Amino acid sequence: MDEGARLASRLRAAVEEGVALFGGVSEERTAWRPAPREWCAREVIGHLIDSACNNQRRFVINQEADRLTVDPYDQETWVARQHYASTPASVLVPTWAAYNAHIARLIEHMPDAVLTRGRGAIADYRFPYLDYPPSADATLRDLIEDYVGHIGHHFKQIRRLLRAG
Repeated sequence: MDEGARLASRLRAAVEEGVALFGGVSEERTAWRPAPREWCAREVIGHLIDSACNNQRRFVINQEADRLTVDPYDQETWVARQHYASTPASVLVPTWAAYNAHIARLIEHMPDAVLTRGRGAIADYRFPYLDYPPSADATLRDLIEDYVGHIGHHFKQIRRLLRAG
């Protein structure tokens, strides 16, 4: 299996897992927040929609880039301005799933040479969710692996919120 197909398969598995997390859960539980300034499960899945949006762009533009570009965005502002807390999970989860299905298609068509080509270090960017330490020569594969790991990180948060809510 080539790298694009492997990465797309991992992302599709994450989508299935995420959809299952919300299966049979009441809208009331998805709106529960542990403290006034902490996110509810709806806001976490909304954040993952924002992450999909930002990472789709990164995955497209970085295919031809000599150096990887990872533009930051203000996560708290994005979540607040889009009113995820008042949007039903029954709307947010399919939106997130469809967006990531699209990203998986994008990834599976990337040639291995594009995914594994070293692009140098990314200034001030860490790969906190990789299963392996990236080299000083970061690759697009590293960025995608980190994205899928980021999703898994937030699934742990969603599980805690839905259990407690």
